[in-house]
Amino acid sequence: MANKTLEEKIQPAFPPADEDVMFLTDKINEASAEKGIKGGVRLPFGYFIRDESGKMLAGCNGSIIFGGLHIDQLWVDTSLRKTGYGTMLLNKVEELAKKENCTMIYLATMSFLAEEFYTKNGYTVYCRHKGFTNDSEMISLHKYL
Repeated sequence: MANKTLEEKIQPAFPPADEDVMFLTDKINEASAEKGIKGGVRLPFGYFIRDESGKMLAGCNGSIIFGGLHIDQLWVDTSLRKTGYGTMLLNKVEELAKKENCTMIYLATMSFLAEEFYTKNGYTVYCRHKGFTNDSEMISLHKYL
């Protein structure tokens, strides 16, 4: 059997296995430690709100990375928006960030989603990425603690 080319060795994973992602995280942390950088990439976090039957009503997840807390996703059921659920989740995330000595919280949202929600909660836009579907933008925001 002939040797595979480098490109042929690439294996897609949708979604990737947790252990594969953790392997990458561990290797990034090791390389950082070798350079004297402490903190590294931490395990992911999540906060979830469910009703009595277990149905998801709202949630937020992300990771702490080198002293910054990254929010990957925040979602609230449409029937519960503008009732404080999203702000409660952000407050929990901010508590975690402070507990873990993070200096900032950062995230990205799309122009058709939640920019106003985040700015109302003290986040500042620092970049707009153009070229997404339907001429939308990805908006990067942060909040220094």
